[in-house]
Amino acid sequence: MNANLICNRRWLEAATFVAACVFLTFIIPPRAAAETLGYVLTTYSVALRETPAGKEECPTGFVADDHKQWAAMYDNPAAQEKHLLQYGNRNVRGVDGENVFWFPQSAKDPLPYKEAQGTVSYGLNLDGTTDGHATANTCVHQKFTSPEGKVGIDNQFYRLAACITTFRKTGWMDEFTNKVDMVRPMNRYLLEVANVRDRMNDDSVEVNIYKGQDALTLDGDGHAIPYTTQHIDVRNPYVHHTRGRIVDGVLITDPISMRLPMEQTVMGPGERQMDQMRLELKLSPTGADGVMAGYMDTEFWWQNMAKIASLIGTVITFSGPATYDELNRLADGNKDKNGVCHSISSAYSVSWVPAYIVHSGPSSAITAKRESMKTLP
Repeated sequence: MNANLICNRRWLEAATFVAACVFLTFIIPPRAAAETLGYVLTTYSVALRETPAGKEECPTGFVADDHKQWAAMYDNPAAQEKHLLQYGNRNVRGVDGENVFWFPQSAKDPLPYKEAQGTVSYGLNLDGTTDGHATANTCVHQKFTSPEGKVGIDNQFYRLAACITTFRKTGWMDEFTNKVDMVRPMNRYLLEVANVRDRMNDDSVEVNIYKGQDALTLDGDGHAIPYTTQHIDVRNPYVHHTRGRIVDGVLITDPISMRLPMEQTVMGPGERQMDQMRLELKLSPTGADGVMAGYMDTEFWWQNMAKIASLIGTVITFSGPATYDELNRLADGNKDKNGVCHSISSAYSVSWVPAYIVHSGPSSAITAKRESMKTLP
């Protein structure tokens, strides 16, 4: 074959190949490289819709605290003096002298409980129904509509907590949790969103939640400083893995059961537990803000509160017997074979700031657990 013909043929083949590559580059652009986003939790508050002085959600006033219930139970000075001389504390008013926070069924509060009214609340649809009818795992309950207009919201805890002043903005529990307790390393929660190819819309991302061990660094105004280094606590690994998606800049995760440690100044170390927990967070260059929702075991939540209330009931602003009865009446999840529910739908407002999450150290147990959880349906 003529040498010129061979050369021309090879040149044409090469030119065709280059042209094809250029064409595909413009017509089918390369897939963006995946990135990993890290965050550290800075605020954790009960998600309450609050109106001034509670006029809409608490039209008849706020929940009677332990002092008011005690005064109504012993309704004259002589009876009150006798009780205090015998027991020395208003909390100790059970039929056999029990502390009514540790043993809330030992007494009956005379004043009725004032649960939140209305049909508007923050939260998420947890049971998949639109009307709150009973299912195999849930009891019948009233649904809410979010302030933004989303229907089918499950948040029975709102009914319980919205008229307890300690949980409201500027209330003792809310203020102390976010200004004192959240700074403690025990409460260091880390969020990692991996395999992100588009921060606005991505139909599949990996989500990991860890216990951290570093301090939460604050500026002079008490706000968390972003982009600090946060190490995963490998000593007692709390590792949670789930999947999610990003829709219009909002991270939406699949439900998981979550256990994370917590420390409160009065009650000491404990845990936060939430079943079927899911996150819905608006992502932005400055952080992630939104809702953490799921079902809380009623007995577990009560035991945590009893630790605090039995010691400093004056700042808790609710009583034992009435609140415990209402908690169990409102329970709508984890239904047993007798049709009784043992958990309550709930929602928390959460805020996270960007952080550098460090995986170095003896993290083989964390990696193994995270990778094994990826196989879950």
